[in-house]
Order: sequence, then C-alpha cells, then structure tokens
Amino acid sequence: MKKTAVIIAALMLFTACGKQETTQTQTEMTTQSAEAVETTTAEPLKVLESPEPFLDIGVFVDAPQDAKDVSYSIIEGDIAEIDFTYHEVQYVLRGSVTDKQLDFDINDDYDITEDTIDNSERQAVIKNTVGGLRACFWRFNDANYVLMSRQNVDKDEFTKLSMWFSFPD
Repeated sequence: MKKTAVIIAALMLFTACGKQETTQTQTEMTTQSAEAVETTTAEPLKVLESPEPFLDIGVFVDAPQDAKDVSYSIIEGDIAEIDFTYHEVQYVLRGSVTDKQLDFDINDDYDITEDTIDNSERQAVIKNTVGGLRACFWRFNDANYVLMSRQNVDKDEFTKLSMWFSFPD
C-alpha cells in the first residue's frame, strides 16, 4: 500500500510540474505573439506636427512656403504625405523609399497624354486624368514621389509647381 501511495504521489508531482511548465510556456508564447503584433503592425495613419519625422523613413519634403492648410502624416509606417492648398488649389504630395503605389487614391483613369521632363540626374513624368486632375511622378535620392492635384488646375501652374519639387537644384 505504501508503494502505491508513493507512486501516486510521484505521478501527482510530475503532473503538477508538467502543468506549471505548460502554463508558463503558453504564457510566454502569448506574450511573444502580442509583442510581435505590436512591433510589426504599423499605424494606418499617423498625424504629425512637422515634416521632420519623414527623415526616419528616408524621405524629406515640405510644402511650399506660402502654402495654406498644410498637414503632415505618415501612412502605413512608410509613406510620407503632405496635404496643402497652393494658389487656391488642393494638393497632396507623397514620398516613400518603397515601391508602393503612391497614387492609390486617384479614382480616375489617366489620359494617354504624358509630359516627361528630364536632365542627366532625374526624370519627372506628368500625367493627366480623364477628369482633369494632374499627377507628377519622380525619383530622388532612393525615394519615389508623387504630387497630385485634388481639383482641376492649369497645366502651366501644375508643371511649375512640379518642377519646383522634382528639380530643387
């Protein structure tokens, strides 16, 4: 009888240790999973006070000095965005070191007409939508950029602003 009691006590001891280890392992795994989600999930939109945090994602741009209603944000952790009004026209400017599509919210087809301006260092491509909006695409210092009008704008005015951004030298 003593022998049976010792075996039962030993089994209970091993079972209790196993449960404690399993619970501890499950807790560690849950904590690690929560930490992984926390560190890898980017905020969909982070509103900023200035463009300086853009440097952390490899982009630096700012609105023209006389722009109005300027707001800064970072989209999905890696796209810099500036919304602003310039000469009574609303614009959005985006930059990213990724290959993500930066004109994702243009809800109109592009016209077949394109203007390409280039020098030995870089190239800017201006596209027009069927509805009359304009977008300028360029690459500078390993980052991709797009300037988009949010409303119809004169072609010459848009080209002038696009060149100011894409050829700052």
